[in-house]
Amino acid sequence: PLSVPLASKTAESADYSRTNVQVEGVDEADIVKTDGRYIYTLSGRTIRVAVADNGNLSKVTSIEFDKNDQVREFFLSENRLVVYGQRYVPPVPLPQEQQGKAIPYHYQSSSRTFVRIYNVVDPKMPIIARELEFDGMYTTSRLIGSMSYLVANSQSIYALSGADLLEESALVPRYRDVKASTDMKPLVGCTEVASLPPIISSQYLVVVAIPITAPAAAIDKQVILG
Repeated sequence: PLSVPLASKTAESADYSRTNVQVEGVDEADIVKTDGRYIYTLSGRTIRVAVADNGNLSKVTSIEFDKNDQVREFFLSENRLVVYGQRYVPPVPLPQEQQGKAIPYHYQSSSRTFVRIYNVVDPKMPIIARELEFDGMYTTSRLIGSMSYLVANSQSIYALSGADLLEESALVPRYRDVKASTDMKPLVGCTEVASLPPIISSQYLVVVAIPITAPAAAIDKQVILG
């Protein structure tokens, strides 16, 4: 099960505006964030960083994303910029032996949820600390302390005919740690998928806890069918 730290009962003192949140201590992603000096804004596929000095704004730098990326929102905390979005993935050619059988989700054109974490100790030079990709559509996210929580929805496979036996990697949502691997791998094993009867949908609900300050740390995850 996912471990969730308790939200702080006292808000961090600050003399600048923060994102309005529903629960104290639980931060919500937005398209504008500030640390009190630097202001980060999202427009299209670009995050711009500006510095506020005596009421004047000066551009510091900008972060450009790929044309296949749709940046949704981000967090700014503990010198980390945590960016969430969707990434279009072109279809993979279907192997000859697979034609006319069940089509694994990843052989279709699809969309992946991505989270990219930047080290912004020096806001003038953001450095990618970690990037993760997950099968499925981004739904929402939260930040508690140094842990970011992702919620996404992922499709199950689409069968053309029969109940073909497929590998585990074709049956459950997949992910990859971009710096560590070029291949997607199962997020959980088939026996680890939870369900909440009655199952009224063939989609998976994916919940992932991501440490934002420890790029080599393991992620915690839960996959629920229905």
